[in-house]
Amino acid sequence: GLADAFDAMTSNRIYRKAMPMKAVIEELKAGKGTQFDPALVDILLELLSSGRIDVSEIKKQSEETED
Repeated sequence: GLADAFDAMTSNRIYRKAMPMKAVIEELKAGKGTQFDPALVDILLELLSSGRIDVSEIKKQSEETED
């Protein structure tokens, strides 16, 4: 569920643009312990912050969305 939610938030959809990465991270933190397993959220956030998951293309899309 966490991976699916991350993909949904970071992908352009027909009905909306991808969310900015900052907003995605806030959503993950907000759902920690309720919507998402807290241990998995911590792991995903660590992978994102360490660069082990490459989100450069996602960041480019979200920056274009903010402009």
